[in-house]
Parts: sequence; C-alpha cells; structure tokens
Amino acid sequence: MRASERISAATERLFAVGHDTNDSLRSRRAKSVFAAVLLVFVIFTIVEAVEPDRSIIVRCVDGVSVLACLFGIAALYLTRSLPIAFAIVMGSGVLVQAAYYAINGNRDGDFYVFLLIPAAAISLLGPSKSVYYLIIVLTAASAILMVDPFLPGLQSSWNETPTNPKGWLFHSPDKFRLRQHEAESFFAITILVYALLYSSAVALREANARTEALLLNVLPRSIASRLMDDDNTKLDRSIADRFDDVTVLFADLVGFTDLSRRIGSDELVRVLNRLFSEFDRIASRHDVEKIKTIGDAYMAACGLPEPNTNHAENIAKAAFEMLQAVHSFNEDSGYRLELRIGINTGEVVAGVIGEQRLLYDLWGEAVNIASRMESTSKPGIIQTTEATMVLLRNQFEFASLGEIDVKGQGRIATWQLVGRKTGSEPA
Repeated sequence: MRASERISAATERLFAVGHDTNDSLRSRRAKSVFAAVLLVFVIFTIVEAVEPDRSIIVRCVDGVSVLACLFGIAALYLTRSLPIAFAIVMGSGVLVQAAYYAINGNRDGDFYVFLLIPAAAISLLGPSKSVYYLIIVLTAASAILMVDPFLPGLQSSWNETPTNPKGWLFHSPDKFRLRQHEAESFFAITILVYALLYSSAVALREANARTEALLLNVLPRSIASRLMDDDNTKLDRSIADRFDDVTVLFADLVGFTDLSRRIGSDELVRVLNRLFSEFDRIASRHDVEKIKTIGDAYMAACGLPEPNTNHAENIAKAAFEMLQAVHSFNEDSGYRLELRIGINTGEVVAGVIGEQRLLYDLWGEAVNIASRMESTSKPGIIQTTEATMVLLRNQFEFASLGEIDVKGQGRIATWQLVGRKTGSEPA
C-alpha cells in the first residue's frame, strides 16, 4: 500500500472514531466533525505553545487543553457517546478558558471563545441539549467577572515574557470597569448569536421532521430510515430485499365501478377514503404493511420489511376484519358494496423504485398468484392458496374451492378461509 493510501486510511479511521452501527447519518457526521475539530485544535495549540514568548503558566494551560482534547477523543472511542465526550471536553474548556482569562485578560477578545461552546453544542448535540451549555457559559463568565475585582494585584515571575516583563498574573481592579463594559457586550452578543443559531436549528429540525413524516406516509419506517441515511442526496441506488416467507393480500371492492356512475366525485372519494382508512387501521393493528392502493383495490403484506413468523395468521385476521368493515359501512351508509380477497404465501422481492413519488413495491410469483386469488374469488370470500392453507390449518377452518388456472403455474388448488377453529380465538 502506498504512503498516500495509508495516510488516507488512517485519516478515515481517525474521523470515524466513536461511530456505532446504530448511528444515524447525522450522528456519524457530528462525531466526525467533533473528532476533526479536536485534532486541529491539538495541532494548533502544540505549534503555538513552542513560541518563545509564551509564559510557563500559559504553556501549562495549553498542555491541559491538549490533554482535555485527547481525553475527549478517547472517551468518544470508548463510550461511542458524543454527549459524554462533548461534556468532558467543553467542561474542561470552560475551566481552562477561565484560567487563561485570569492570566492574560481579554487580549484579542479571548473572552469570546466562551461563545463557541453553546454554538458547537447546537450544531453537534441539537438545540435542546445546547441550552445547558449556554447556562454553564453565562454562569462561568458571570463568576469570573464577579470575582475579578477582588483579585489582588499579584506579580508572578511565572508569567514573565519579553513583551510583559512585569509578569502580571492577575489584572489589577482598576481595569474592571473596562471589563464590565466588555462583559455587557459579551453577554449581549452571546445571547443574540445563540438565539439566531437556536432558531435556525429548530426550524431546520422541524423541516426535517415534516419531510420524514411525509416519507413515512409512503414508505415503511425501516425503508425510509435507510433512504434518509443514504449519503447521496439523489436516489441513485436501489433498495431491494428478498424475503422467503411473506403472505400477500389483495382486496377488491365489488360493485364500486357501478356505484361510481351513480354518485358524485366528492362522495366517491369520501367512500374510498373511509374504507381504505379503516383498512389502514386494521393493517396497523396486525403488523401488516400496506403496500399500495390500485383504484378500488387494496394490497398489503406481512413478513416484510421486518420478518414476522406470524405473517399468515396476521393477514388472516386482517382479512376477516376487512370483510366486517365493509359490512359495517354498508349498514351505516345504505350502500351494497362487497369485498373479495385473495391471499398467498411465498417468496417475494421488495424494494423502492423511482426518483419522484417513491413507491415501495413487491415482485415475484407469490405476488402474481395472490392477485389471481383475488380476481377469481367471489364476493365475501377469502380465497387462499395451499401454501397459506398449510400454515393456517391448525388455527383456521378451510373449505376446498377446487382448482384454477394460473398463468405460468398451470392448475393450482384453492381454498376458502372460513374462520377460526372451535375453541380458538375469534377471528
């Protein structure tokens, strides 16, 4: 391996310190930024510490700062927790900066380094946790300014430098009025900058939450998380998974086409929305994943994207409740809609297609056969294949419906799912 490749690999490992397999993309980036900033600070501080006019005490402060950063990187590596590592480094930073100010005063605006702590907390930890660091910084700054007038005007040879031959360790009280004026500016600027960063971070988080909510309305949660954690801003890679045991359901409203000719468009949409919304609630209760609606047909599956050993039973329960939901709707509305349902179990491929209006869809013979079960079923009947019947025959009653032709499969046996066996939980 060439030297450049070794350096690149080492840098990548360093910036990946503290990464965990359960981390989101945002968390991994925050940890990488945190480690990179600490490393740059360590290098900068070491280079600055070798300058000849640095006092012994200031060099001691620099050494403590370097140790705090290295300890923070070690804590991130060992705990995999950014809040813990951040608290260690920033807590040490407050103490170090307080000591540095006491020694050097507010030269070149050193006091404003305090402002970086809550700002970094907003970026790396989020708005809610950053409030604690704002309180800590303002409290520390207030304590320094309250104690400062009472510090004696001591001299220390430790702080002697060519440019500061007297070596003042603490500034004398007559400088306090100037620092009081600076303090007013510091507090005003800190609160103003923090408020602007906080409001921007909250607005960004709310926008991300709305985007996530919209994505979860069209995709399963685990699939949406995989898309949101993708490093690419465009969907240029496909999500495709193979599942060996999935039960697929198709349900179609019988008589809806005739009904659509007799009622207005608003009423038509209202009817569909009411029924399919109830189907959504039924699916959610039984861990069934809604796939899509196709006109007046409803498609769902169980056993994906997370495997489920009870996939066939859950689909069966949902199917019976869907029949009951249509019956209840007819009683309330006076309509005479009926539902026919087809179910099949087998291997499927599931994935996301498209770059706009993303769709989580299923493919495979198991899907085609389930669709065929629905199209050849009768109103009010749940028709299943033998594969599904075998999985459910100990809990449910079945009645043979004979054989049907399925393209590419020939003639296959079909069964009617009648209901729970005596003594079993009511379906």
